[in-house]
Amino acid sequence: MNYKFPYLIVYFVATLAIGLESCKKPGCTDPSASNYNSSANYNDSTCEYDTNSAYHLIWLINHKFNTDSFSYLIDFQDDSGTLIQFTRAAIYAGNTNFIYNGSSRFTNLNYALINPLETQYDMGLIYDTLINEFQCLIGVDSITNHIDPATYNGNNPLSYQTPSMHWQMGIDPQFWSYLFIVLEGYVDKNKNNIFESGESFVYHIGNDGLTSNSNLITFSASVNHSREFIVEFDIDWHEAIQGINMAQDNFTHTMDNLTLAQSISVNCSNLIQPH
Repeated sequence: MNYKFPYLIVYFVATLAIGLESCKKPGCTDPSASNYNSSANYNDSTCEYDTNSAYHLIWLINHKFNTDSFSYLIDFQDDSGTLIQFTRAAIYAGNTNFIYNGSSRFTNLNYALINPLETQYDMGLIYDTLINEFQCLIGVDSITNHIDPATYNGNNPLSYQTPSMHWQMGIDPQFWSYLFIVLEGYVDKNKNNIFESGESFVYHIGNDGLTSNSNLITFSASVNHSREFIVEFDIDWHEAIQGINMAQDNFTHTMDNLTLAQSISVNCSNLIQPH
């Protein structure tokens, strides 16, 4: 038996790994940075930016229900023809990957708490404007999801909100969660075209594992004199309830009707659409 063969394999793999590692050229790989290194092929997080080149990233959102404008206390129908009205709708969205022609450029880690009463959201400063696509998280990532909202100042969407967008069960933050998706309103359960007592729907979706990724959204940004980099897109609130018979499935606080919560979470991957 040739006992040297296994050792040759180990030597070859080790040599290959060392060779691959030596091919890495760390440095700043962002062309918009002041210390961009054109020979670097590995971003070592040392990029520096001229503050005069900063832009405020603004999300400009058009709220819709199918092709109609979306508002509270307006009659809509679910996919089974049931009459519904919304009294509350909110989602967390953020942790956004920005892309140019298929190549990832940077990730904006900020979150927005989106509701139909607001159309503009300041997502913070960006320095790279060579972007034309994005994909964001609907919900809150599993690390941020367990940080005490009291950590943030009151202007931050991740701070405590009224009405609440957070579950706090016990004293251990590992058992806490943001509400990723909140939908509330009236539903005509007996289909007599009247909202009677008890005819309501409540969807509160939270907890790790119930986030979703938006579709890849292509956009053409505009820039104004205030150095705001404006990305416009639509939110179609109908997508959140796609395929749900709300006369029957009209309540979930996530774990008490996990199947319904999962369906709404999956639906929300289609919430954000190109304008």
